[in-house]
Amino acid sequence: MRMFQVQLDEGTAAELDAIAAKLNLTSDAFAAKALHDLFQTRKRIRELETKHIEGYERFPVQPGEFDLITFRS
Repeated sequence: MRMFQVQLDEGTAAELDAIAAKLNLTSDAFAAKALHDLFQTRKRIRELETKHIEGYERFPVQPGEFDLITFRS
């Protein structure tokens, strides 16, 4: 396992400490979990974006598919 040193402004450090305490975690454990969760979320977003692009490549938008419907009274 690697160790990192990070400088935080007082407000961010206080918020980190407060949230970690509410979760019964050390600030270090909470920060490590938050980074892990962030990386997993970013990975999932990339996967979903790729899937979205592939879907439009397989089924391109058809002319008029997203045209607004005009209602006349």
